[in-house]
Formats: sequence, structure tokens, C-alpha cells
Amino acid sequence: MVTPAIRAGAAGYVPKSADGHTLLSALRIVLAGEICIPPRYLGSAAAGAAADSPRPPCASTERHLQVLSLLSDGMSNKSIARQLGIAEATVKLHVSAILKELGARNRTEAVIPANDLGLLCD
Repeated sequence: MVTPAIRAGAAGYVPKSADGHTLLSALRIVLAGEICIPPRYLGSAAAGAAADSPRPPCASTERHLQVLSLLSDGMSNKSIARQLGIAEATVKLHVSAILKELGARNRTEAVIPANDLGLLCD
């Protein structure tokens, strides 16, 4: 169901089971001009379909991916904020959204599936 929707021009996919926070995050991603596909669907044909889209596919916003990469380097929220030139409170929001998207309870649990999904670049 995800693949045909993305090929038809959908800007993303949000499962019915998603809570309000997830829906709000998805809307922000779409409004930023990106495609929102939950990480668990990236291994499916949806990722291939998104690749055909004129917009870049992503599991999250570009900023989430940047924060995730810095998390994988073991950086603190304060260090990430300094590196990206954003407020520490904003980093906390990104970290919370990342943990929720990946179904993780902590930073370490988030980095492992992100690496497996190929979201982290070397």
C-alpha cells in the first residue's frame, strides 16, 4: 500500500496506529518539502518508490538525520546544538522524535537500527 501511494505522489505515510505526536512530526516533515516514510517501511519497496519521486526520500527530516549522525558519534545535546547552531531545547525535540520513530528507549537503541537501515553515513 505504501509503494503505490508514494509513486502516485503522496508526500509520506503515517500508519493508523500513530499517535498525535507522530502525526504532527509527519506533517512538519511534509510541510518542509520532504517525504515522510517511517523507518520500518524503508526496507520495503516504498524506499524504491520514493527514489523515483522528485523530492529526496528520507526517514525523517534532514535535521533529524544530522542529529542522529551526531548522536552516533556520542555527542551530548549541548554539543550537537553548538555544532548545528540551534538551541539545545530544539535538539531535545529532535532526539525525542528520533527515539519515537525508531522505537528506541535511549540513544544507543536508536543508533543500532538507524545503522542497520543505512541512515548513518560513514
